[in-house]
Amino acid sequence: MQSSNGMRSQATPDSGRSEREWTDFLEVNSSAMFQLAQLLTADSHAAEAALISSIDDLETARPPGHSDLAAWQHLIIVQSIAVAETATSAADQLSFDRLQPSLWPVIRMGRFPRACFVLRLFLGYPRAACAQFLGVDESLQTAIEKLGRPRH
Repeated sequence: MQSSNGMRSQATPDSGRSEREWTDFLEVNSSAMFQLAQLLTADSHAAEAALISSIDDLETARPPGHSDLAAWQHLIIVQSIAVAETATSAADQLSFDRLQPSLWPVIRMGRFPRACFVLRLFLGYPRAACAQFLGVDESLQTAIEKLGRPRH
């Protein structure tokens, strides 16, 4: 965790309190953030790498505030999509072991449909934001979503 100037901050009387607050914040939210990373990457090792990288990128010079959970979620999404590009496309067994069975079908989806599904349905991002996260045109995003839908 770094301060706003990118350097580790010197210990001050308030820094101990801030560190405790950040530790509590991370403990409370890390399981959900790991699950998000795992759903986006379908790879436990890639999810761990995304989680660690996102923690390193958090702004911790002050105590956590209301917007920090959303900021962390954004970092997780960006890191997970970045590492998913280099990860294998098949889900690893550890991913299945660490997720509740009701989420296994999501892990089995292809990379783009899975990311679209998680971003749009689980997190509620609009199509334009999903396309931006994935680095694709919004019309391609729409096509990906249509391809990922089950046919009746």
